[in-house]
Amino acid sequence: MTSSPILITHTTSPAYSIYASWGPRAEPPEAIAPHYLACIDRLKQVHPAYDNWIFNLKGKPKKFDALREKLAEVVAANVDRAENGKPTPIYGY
Repeated sequence: MTSSPILITHTTSPAYSIYASWGPRAEPPEAIAPHYLACIDRLKQVHPAYDNWIFNLKGKPKKFDALREKLAEVVAANVDRAENGKPTPIYGY
């Protein structure tokens, strides 16, 4: 599998917006979550403005800190699903 650029999810403030996509990954959410958390934690070391993330769950904004402990579950639950309800992570999680 080829590597895609890593971009950050999405955050907005009066001064900036960041949109992101990590691209397809073969790893399940349990493997992806620690990498994502490490990235978020490193970003807040760059500047305090990167410590106010909003996670978009099917169009409903949630504060990231409230999801931190169950991130793998949240990612798995919010992957696109086929008509029969089975997860279809064809483009990754």
